[in-house]
Amino acid sequence: MRDIGYVPDLTKRAAALQRAGVTKWALRGPEYESPYRGLHRPAGIAAEQPATRVADAIGLMTGGCVLTGWASRWVQGQAYCGGVRYGDDLPVVILCGPGTDLRTRPGIRPSDRRYLPGEVVDLESFAVTTMARATYDDMLDAPNPTEALVAVEMATSTVIDQACTSLDNVRAVFDAHVKTRGRAQARWALAHASTRSASPWETRTRMIATHAVGVENWLINTPIFDLHERLLGIPDLLDPDTGLVIESDGADHRKIEMHNADNVRGEGLRDHALEVVRIGSAQHSREERARTEERIRNGRDRPNPNRPRLWTTEKPAWWTDWPPGRRWD
Repeated sequence: MRDIGYVPDLTKRAAALQRAGVTKWALRGPEYESPYRGLHRPAGIAAEQPATRVADAIGLMTGGCVLTGWASRWVQGQAYCGGVRYGDDLPVVILCGPGTDLRTRPGIRPSDRRYLPGEVVDLESFAVTTMARATYDDMLDAPNPTEALVAVEMATSTVIDQACTSLDNVRAVFDAHVKTRGRAQARWALAHASTRSASPWETRTRMIATHAVGVENWLINTPIFDLHERLLGIPDLLDPDTGLVIESDGADHRKIEMHNADNVRGEGLRDHALEVVRIGSAQHSREERARTEERIRNGRDRPNPNRPRLWTTEKPAWWTDWPPGRRWD
């Protein structure tokens, strides 16, 4: 888990700082900045985002308030929950129990959704929802079913180095709440979720590919070997029926070393009767989506059905003793 021990103490209400000996004149000076009225933190803090946003939200919370959604997941060490989607900041969502008086502010969204005792974790100076409940709230608040799926797959992924929850835990939270806005897309996301997706772009790419060719039984991050037991690669998506491989390229893949490695791996896959289609993040845009789906369909139709199959997903004996392979089992 990331070191976030400083976050709860980063932003404080003026009254708490004055009780600690900070004068009101100091609070008005250059040593402090005020993200919200009555709230202060030391000026010039170089904390990595989203730490300051989470700290400001915690500073606003009173008794009965519980941090949820992406901020709760971030505090608890989950990956891909930095509070940004497609370049836009997401609000910090705070569940407000009876008697709390927290108003909406820029970047802060109070919610009156009820929470159950087993869905809250007390972190001494503030409370957060469990990872499963935070994921449920993220699914409810997602702008569409695909982003709801991104939330649950990133929270439950077993191939990412992170703290994670389980699909069963998220389903249990879902079952405990009824008549909540957003449940239809949360239900859909749970029905389509996999624990093997390694990034949000992989999940989004899978949804585009499924729509393009109708394949439902994708093998996700599954090792592929040649017939001599050599590892060819671990593609994001593999259609086991046609040998179509789809790779989702995030920002890291634009680096020259990664780009070259992608090309070499792609050539090796093609040499073994697999067809590779690479999808970059820009190709997910509304303007590019039709062309992206056409590329996927063309990739599926290119392999020669009479060409012998030169690959397998059957794991050789050495795989079980190879430490890097543990991530993908």
